[in-house]
Parts: sequence; structure tokens; C-alpha cells
Amino acid sequence: MAFPIDIVFINTEGEITTIHHTPIEEPPYTEYTGVAKYVLEVPYGWTSENSVTVGDRIEIEWRHRRSSPLSSI
Repeated sequence: MAFPIDIVFINTEGEITTIHHTPIEEPPYTEYTGVAKYVLEVPYGWTSENSVTVGDRIEIEWRHRRSSPLSSI
């Protein structure tokens, strides 16, 4: 990765299961794993600055988008 990020793993119930703080790396790269349905990547340190921790819950709000006029072409 060319820039550092936090990687947040989120399960089907919206619970954060794992947080990785990933620095800039050069090969060989680290493989970051966790149990999740969703993975959220945010700026490095964002989870610490906002007191986001494993076990916290998030809500993902899905908005239905109307079809684009180009989708029927």
C-alpha cells in the first residue's frame, strides 16, 4: 500500500470484529485478515481518533438508487 490506512472488518450484524492499523509497506506485504461480511478502509489513525473499537456496532444504511437513464441502453 502506498499510504497507511485502518482496515475495519464488520460482521453481518454490524459488529466490528477486527481493526488493523496498516502502515506504508514494501514487499513482501502483510496479509491482513478478519471475519467479516464488510470491510471498511479509513484514513490511518481514524479509528483511534474517533474511539472506534472492536465490539462497536455500526449501521449501514442502504439507499435504493433509481436506475440511470443509461442503464437501459
